[in-house]
Amino acid sequence: MADKQISLPAKLINGGIAGLIGVTCVFP
Repeated sequence: MADKQISLPAKLINGGIAGLIGVTCVFP
């Protein structure tokens, strides 16, 4: 599976998106 290959970038992207959503939810 190529899941492990996209693990690093996916984690960064997911973290960024999650962070943006979290900040937006806390400070709309």
